[in-house]
Amino acid sequence: MSPSHLLQKILDILKEFVPEAWWQRVRRAFYLRRYRRTDRRENRRITRSRAPILIVSEADNAAHAYADWLAWAEQHRPDLRRAIRLDRLPGASARGAGGLHAWVQDPVRERDEALFDRLQRLERQVGHHGGGVVNPAGVLSNTLRDVMWERLAGLPLRVAAVARVPADPHDPFMPERYPVMVRPRWGHGLPMELLPHPEGWRTWRRRTQGDGVQWVTTEFIDVRGTDALYRKYRYISFGGRGLARHLIVSRRWEVRPKDRILTDATREEELAFVHGEMPYAAVLEQARAALGFDVAAFDFSYDATGRLVLWEVNPFPDLSTPRTGASRYLQDVVHATYGALADFYEKLLQEARR
Repeated sequence: MSPSHLLQKILDILKEFVPEAWWQRVRRAFYLRRYRRTDRRENRRITRSRAPILIVSEADNAAHAYADWLAWAEQHRPDLRRAIRLDRLPGASARGAGGLHAWVQDPVRERDEALFDRLQRLERQVGHHGGGVVNPAGVLSNTLRDVMWERLAGLPLRVAAVARVPADPHDPFMPERYPVMVRPRWGHGLPMELLPHPEGWRTWRRRTQGDGVQWVTTEFIDVRGTDALYRKYRYISFGGRGLARHLIVSRRWEVRPKDRILTDATREEELAFVHGEMPYAAVLEQARAALGFDVAAFDFSYDATGRLVLWEVNPFPDLSTPRTGASRYLQDVVHATYGALADFYEKLLQEARR
């Protein structure tokens, strides 16, 4: 038996006697050390000493979430890239940092209190020296769907009404209107269900009893066009500078990139959107300010009257090239987004130097 097979057999035996939570802690500590070593090598290769901007990520993935942007910045904004130091949570140091941006998934307080405390300590250290913090951990709780709906009330846009589902399965709560969407209270890209009638609600309620998930109901707004297709638009703002990012046309009410319809007509429609006027920008910037975000992406549609329907605001959006045929004609939009983020960091860098 080879040494690797012997080691694996020993580990398999140990797992029968050691709790899974312990193994998870060991794995997390192992990868944290491994990825931190990678970051140190990258910092030595690129970053100048006393780099003023600190980027921190969690130790769950080998690559930082915006690794493509880092590679782009090294080529197109080398001075800015040298001003950025990479680190990992937990254990990151704010030494010498005049600006901090945590590339972490929202919300933080609700999903990991220990991570939230560590981030807040980093933020206090940066703030103590007059540095700026992008999307502080505290404001990321504003992505809770019911909280977001409440904070956006009164703005001149339509936001689908949200209500929390009581945790007590015996609570008589029921939606007022059908169909209604049910989805987790937080998280992006998670599946949702459309319940057509009260019996569907009761069946879903029985099925999800005791699952430990915090659920919400969300008003279903039919935004199909005259061609029976659904459209979801995305706009991204970096500190007030906004760009149209993409338009997804789909036959499904739950619009996802994998269901994107790609034809000559939808391609031209999307190009017209991403390169056209942005009459919606002012109200979306009001929404960003109401939520306290510095960086945010907005997913929206239009109802039958032409009114903007805001579905979601994401302070940690995917900035990578689309993994569909749309990548062939949206590359310039991706690079424009990278340039906007670089400009945002340049401004942060200028403030850190004052």
